[in-house]
Amino acid sequence: MKRSLPLFILLLISCSVQAEPRYITDQTHITMRAGEGTNHKIQRMLAAGEQVEFISSNKKSGYSKIRDSRGRIGFVLTRQLMKQPSARERVAVAEQRYAEMKQRMETSVQPFLELQERHRELKAEYNKLQSTSGNLDTELKQIKEISADAIRISEERKKLRKQLATQTWELENLKQENQELKNDQAQYWFLVGAGVIILGIIIGMILPRLQTRTSKQNW
Repeated sequence: MKRSLPLFILLLISCSVQAEPRYITDQTHITMRAGEGTNHKIQRMLAAGEQVEFISSNKKSGYSKIRDSRGRIGFVLTRQLMKQPSARERVAVAEQRYAEMKQRMETSVQPFLELQERHRELKAEYNKLQSTSGNLDTELKQIKEISADAIRISEERKKLRKQLATQTWELENLKQENQELKNDQAQYWFLVGAGVIILGIIIGMILPRLQTRTSKQNW
């Protein structure tokens, strides 16, 4: 018993070292038997494309020793095993990889598409700002022209106010001079009238005397 135990351990090690993955042919389901031959009991049916572990093979019998996914050991025909997955399995794997790659591409492309959309929005905003800037430049130019006209008008108003003040001062002087002339003329005519009155009084006083002397001489 003690001698058989190391041999059993070595057998297990050799089996685990030799175990390789194999795949059931994708043409049909096959039988896994308890021994090498059709006279042995069928343990289970293996589905097409199912993965098993290859342990060893017997060229004489044409059977290979395998371990299925449930851990049971049995025998199948060597010609019904493949070193690569079945075409159907590879197609499924390829489709899955394609779907994963497509999802990755969509995930990677989505930020790029969002950046493109943002770029278009920013470009539209830039063009709008450019148009607004052009309008503002035009308005600023008009404001400057209006401001220049306003300054010019203000300067002209100042000049007109000065001219008006000067003309008003001159008009007042003329009015004053005219009033003084009127006053002088009134005084002149007053003096003339007074002289005429005095002259009339003097003549009135002299004429009677002259008439008296003349009458005396005639007598």
